[in-house]
Amino acid sequence: MKKSIGLLALICLLSTWSAKAQEVELGLKGGLNFSTLGENSDNDPLKLGFHAGGYLSVPVSPNFSIQPELLYSQQGEISDWENATYRYDYINVPVMGKIYLTDGLNVQIGPQLGFLTAAKYKTGRNTKDITDEINPLDLSLGFGVGYEGRSGANFTLRYNAGLYDTEKYPKTDYNYYNQVIQISLGHSI
Repeated sequence: MKKSIGLLALICLLSTWSAKAQEVELGLKGGLNFSTLGENSDNDPLKLGFHAGGYLSVPVSPNFSIQPELLYSQQGEISDWENATYRYDYINVPVMGKIYLTDGLNVQIGPQLGFLTAAKYKTGRNTKDITDEINPLDLSLGFGVGYEGRSGANFTLRYNAGLYDTEKYPKTDYNYYNQVIQISLGHSI
């Protein structure tokens, strides 16, 4: 499965390489994350975090482009039931297809592969490293809308729906999926 996703991303990038070099845009982006761990968290508040990184926007046609990104992302959950906070740090690699509806306005959809770099469980003043208990890879599907100004500034609102249980060794019948709302500001460089 991992090899298939990587191969798909590589094929997408190589198939668009024929775009003119001056049309390819490199940019930086960052913003806020509002996250939870999915189905068991209906009444829990969203955990605030941030994301930051870069992107490459490759036009395929006048109304479609592919945008691979490389982002550091703080995710996790605040659990009222346990009076605890879970913080998961990822290096995420989304590959978004962008369909332009009008000049600058676009809708986005695509897969995201996440690589866990750290996981912590905090209750009161106690913090425990739980990195070994969490799946090292995460797969999500992203949906969003964006707007790109003529100056190169852009805005994105995206929802990433996790497809894998985050727990490596589930202790209950519940599943914990990363669910993240992202608000991003960026600029082409």
